[in-house]
Amino acid sequence: MTFPTYFEVHRVEAYISQRSGDISRARTAFETALAVDEKQPQLHFFYAQFLTIIYSDFSSAVKHFDIAHSLDPSSSEILLEAARVSFFNHEFDNADTYLRLTREIPQVSEKGRIKLLDLNAQYFVRRAEFEFSKGALSEAERLLSELGQFLESSDIVEFDSLFVRHLKKAEVFIESIEKLSSSNSDGGLSRLQKYISNLPNRSGHENEDRGLTERRYYVGKIKPNSLHDTYLFLKDYFGDETYLSKTTVSQHLWMRYLEAVR
Repeated sequence: MTFPTYFEVHRVEAYISQRSGDISRARTAFETALAVDEKQPQLHFFYAQFLTIIYSDFSSAVKHFDIAHSLDPSSSEILLEAARVSFFNHEFDNADTYLRLTREIPQVSEKGRIKLLDLNAQYFVRRAEFEFSKGALSEAERLLSELGQFLESSDIVEFDSLFVRHLKKAEVFIESIEKLSSSNSDGGLSRLQKYISNLPNRSGHENEDRGLTERRYYVGKIKPNSLHDTYLFLKDYFGDETYLSKTTVSQHLWMRYLEAVR
């Protein structure tokens, strides 16, 4: 039997191993696939997702997204995922660059446009929350004001239900910043609050598949008092909660969650 040289053989092995919970074998298979043909952008893309989902290794994941982008600069999906993972690592300047590069792509699919819209809005909120956590109230206020301008210039027809839910979860934070601010004389944050509160829960395009895509990423901190024998809840930086069953992840990943709360 000869050693397989086609990269796809190893990528499929990585996928099957990951699904069966053999994380070590999955990682070895990914690395072997990259050694066989490192010029395949999809390999770097899938490996970056693997590093994000299994290891929460955001820095290494972004490096592979960057390689994938250099090999396939017209792919909006690569850039959007790189931006999302950069949020988790608080690399907001990098996330902003990925979003800008996505906007410069001549043809982006409808699904890609909706995801881009969502991530643009998330950029303002997540960065505002991060700046506020460092005590930079004025910077947080500036970012939320830019969010308001961004939303007012966007087409509401492009807002899907997931996007609206993300915005509504930011209402409490926006209200808190408004109460603390002494420079919001133009009422921009009040208008932003009113704009978001008036958004229907289901608006414009409905992309149910996008919700499943979001849940591929088991990223976040374990919600206090939510760890049970067979399930737990994760809460990410944006406040989104994800139900995680022990049966849906590898034993390796589940043990990492248990170790995190010991």
